[in-house]
Amino acid sequence: MVGSLLGAISQAEDQQRVFGKFERGGNLKPGQSGAGLGLALVKSFIELHGGKVTLQSEPGRGTSVVSTIPTAPRRR
Repeated sequence: MVGSLLGAISQAEDQQRVFGKFERGGNLKPGQSGAGLGLALVKSFIELHGGKVTLQSEPGRGTSVVSTIPTAPRRR
């Protein structure tokens, strides 16, 4: 699954920071709202099911959030 965010996230530390609770991007437009929980919830849910979430960011093109979930349950 791939989702898109507005703007590029350039620094590696910023790419990890956006997965934190209550973190919001620095390039918000006036009037944009949000609690900053979306990516933290997505990452938690995906990892709970044995998957992973990565960001692919390109200046001038924006950022894509890529989520992968295995088709078979993981063995414990």
